[in-house]
Amino acid sequence: MHSTDYLDDAIEVSSVDDFIKQINLIYQEEESIEKRFYFRGQSVDYWDIRPSVFRNNLISVEHSLMAEPIRKLPKEFRGLGDTFEVMEKYQHYGLSTRLLDVTSNPLVALYFACEPNDYEEVYKSKDSTEEKRNPHGIVYFKRTDSVYRYDDLIIRIIAYLSEQNLNEEINMNKVLLRLRREGFWTSDHSNDENVINLIKLLQKSYIVLPVVNNERLSRQSGAFLLPAKFNFKNSGKDVRKAIIEKSVCNLRDEFEQTVFYITSDNKERIREELNQFNINEATLFPELEYQLKHIQIELGRNTKSVVQFEKFNEQFNTSDKNSLRDIKIRIDQIEAVIRGYGFEDDIVDEIVKVFKENNVTDWYKRENIQSKIRISIRKILLGNNYTDQDAENMAREMLDKVIS
Repeated sequence: MHSTDYLDDAIEVSSVDDFIKQINLIYQEEESIEKRFYFRGQSVDYWDIRPSVFRNNLISVEHSLMAEPIRKLPKEFRGLGDTFEVMEKYQHYGLSTRLLDVTSNPLVALYFACEPNDYEEVYKSKDSTEEKRNPHGIVYFKRTDSVYRYDDLIIRIIAYLSEQNLNEEINMNKVLLRLRREGFWTSDHSNDENVINLIKLLQKSYIVLPVVNNERLSRQSGAFLLPAKFNFKNSGKDVRKAIIEKSVCNLRDEFEQTVFYITSDNKERIREELNQFNINEATLFPELEYQLKHIQIELGRNTKSVVQFEKFNEQFNTSDKNSLRDIKIRIDQIEAVIRGYGFEDDIVDEIVKVFKENNVTDWYKRENIQSKIRISIRKILLGNNYTDQDAENMAREMLDKVIS
């Protein structure tokens, strides 16, 4: 069961135009002057905000994840610069890293927030009422005046430490020796004050501008949130004896409390609007597999229901005629259910058409087909000035009656 507490600080987005207006209001706030904004869209509202290596205890083998691909596939990583650039390539090809994708383009974040979900979850509100629904999409944003480059010193140190096995007890003295050996630290900086400052830096997160080494990053206006988030166990008064260890956490606090949410019913329509702005799978993902997938989705909008294969029967007997008659009777029964709501003829015709177009085998047992029918009916009713709640309730009730 999931909480709806986040709705207290949430702004509902029902269209691209609505979203742009809300974003502009935030840009114009006094505290936003001279700030830079970064956004992250997630299709499920209750998901934590975590980089992939922070999940499933993968952080305990992060050092191996960083090393093994280079050992086994050295040719793939020739010509790359420092560790951060290697980490970028890992991220691009789906290996778990501590990089979290963000974007400077709010419409790109909106696109990812509007990815469809075909399942329902139970949500509990503050008054303890329960609601079963599809997850909302959500857009987080972060305003900052501190943006780092991939080759800034603290970023290089964090990337270097990601390669280190810190599962055994290693104190700051050993870490400082390693950093000195790599040229990240000098003996002149080894006083307690500088060590404490380094520890503080290693507990923060950073927005990092990447090396734009692939077209996808460029098209998505991509950047990264890089969490250091190392733990330090103090051992006595000597800060250099503090034990360092890798840790995991939810990065929700790195973003503003205010969020934007998109109901599941609005996701498909907003994606269609984003397509008019040239924000779609083909433009955000230049790889061939995504280009072909987008083409299939576009052409799939024009599909019609197709009959199942049947062997030709030369004897077109009475039972065949009865089968055709039964189909007509079922459509008549469906139409009777719909007319029972007192709709005008043109609304009845539109809704009957929805059932005809989705009249595939066992449609009434397939949740994805039912969802498609319900959404289509809801759109028809919304287009005829029914309220959002009435349209949703009538669509569900009508579908249940037809199935029964």
